Formats: sequence, C-alpha cells, structure tokens
Amino acid sequence: MSFSDLPFAYGPFVPHHIPRQYIESYISTLQIDNLFSFNTTVEDISKLPDSKNGYEKWKLTLRRHDDVLDVDEWWEEEFDAVILANG
Repeated sequence: MSFSDLPFAYGPFVPHHIPRQYIESYISTLQIDNLFSFNTTVEDISKLPDSKNGYEKWKLTLRRHDDVLDVDEWWEEEFDAVILANG
C-alpha cells in the first residue's frame, strides 16, 4: 500500500494507526485536508432525480459525533458520484 510519490516505509502487517497516519500525512502534505471528512458515518445514500443536464446526483446523509458537546452533528451533501468500498 502506497502512493506513487510517497513510499510506505512499513511492512504489510502493521497496526491500524500506521496506515491512518500515512494517509493523513499525505493529505496534509498536499494541503487538501479540506476535501476529506474523517470520523464521519454515512447514514443514507439516495439517488436524486435526473437533473436538467441529464447527470445523476447522489444525496448523502452524514453524521459525526462531537465529543466535547456529546451530540451528533447531522448534515446532507450532494455528489456527482459515490464509491462504496470496504476492506
């Protein structure tokens, strides 16, 4: 596992925090932190009706827990595409 411009210095079997640090460091180096949302749960995915230009849109309902206030923050965002992955 690695990005082509940043080698991964560890072996294939590492604790979960090592890949997370690697990815967070990479994102920070590229200064694209504002494009990512960590510790966020996707609660719902809905396909929206076709728009005027004929492209599909997807609405995601998202949730993040605020530990300081001990409340869940909910919001919705629309995207042109959604990729589902696990592993």
